Amino acid sequence: MIAYSNDGLWLVHPDTGQNVRLHAGLDGAFAWAPDGRRIAFLSYLRLSPCAFAFLMLADLEAGLVRPLLDRPGLYSRPAWSPDGQHLAYTDADGYLYVLRPGDGSPRTLRKDAYVARAIDLHGRPVDRFPTSPKWIDGQRIAYLKQGPSGNVGGIEVVFIDRVEAQMRVDGTIWPYDGFAPTPDGRQLIYAHGEEGPLVMVDLVAGERTIIMEHASSPARIPYEDLQWSPDGLRLIGKTGMAGIVLVERDGTAYRISELGALGVPGEAQSWAPDGRRFILIQSEGPSLERLIIYDLTTHQRYPLAVTTRPPYGAAWNPKGTSR
Repeated sequence: MIAYSNDGLWLVHPDTGQNVRLHAGLDGAFAWAPDGRRIAFLSYLRLSPCAFAFLMLADLEAGLVRPLLDRPGLYSRPAWSPDGQHLAYTDADGYLYVLRPGDGSPRTLRKDAYVARAIDLHGRPVDRFPTSPKWIDGQRIAYLKQGPSGNVGGIEVVFIDRVEAQMRVDGTIWPYDGFAPTPDGRQLIYAHGEEGPLVMVDLVAGERTIIMEHASSPARIPYEDLQWSPDGLRLIGKTGMAGIVLVERDGTAYRISELGALGVPGEAQSWAPDGRRFILIQSEGPSLERLIIYDLTTHQRYPLAVTTRPPYGAAWNPKGTSR
């Protein structure tokens, strides 16, 4: 099943098109638990300005949807640990939290997470956008660190049960999901700014390797919403002019392909468990966005007979099941 947003949290079967609504609200930022039985998401009170939201949990087997926190806040998209035991998220004050669903209050892990800000014509911040952390494995989290002047200060990898950090990647990091650990937890890729290059960091040795320069391809380097396929052989990301870009690796060789300007909002890409398809949102007009499946085997797009709307979100069940 695929979770998507349309006046609430909906599920749609990718083959039959059968759908059902689980929750009514301004729901988005969906994150499936690794067991394929739970979905963490945000249910907004309003979208802008100050997009306060409740952090929610939908338990498909129990048939329950409930808030995980007592009060709303300005939260990032939640992220599940690979073992499904913890959720990590940040807030608009730069706090990085770890929460075990069902165990009460979240635990503060760090106080220096980067928060993007939208500025009005007078230079005043009108919206704050916490950036989502990403799990390396069940014990480590990577997150964007706030720099001294309020910009991105790099990527920090921290243990959830220790005070010290494992490592820090300094430099210019694209601030909107411009980094992604590999599924095996051994490496991390990041976009060094909007113009590239793509850099791979060995999380054991700390060595960095430039795997793709901006000038090496007619396509622009993907720098936003980077996501590895479950097998770690493909990476999709967005780039301003080229739309969706696919990076494939065969050993240490990388090649890049433009998949077209598909017009997808943030948090609207998600891999299928087979690693050969992904779901995204394609804009078909000023007020019409449709879910489509892109098949990398046939290079065909298959639209689903559902539409979506803000706050957006599309996430494929990692187990591929249709509970």
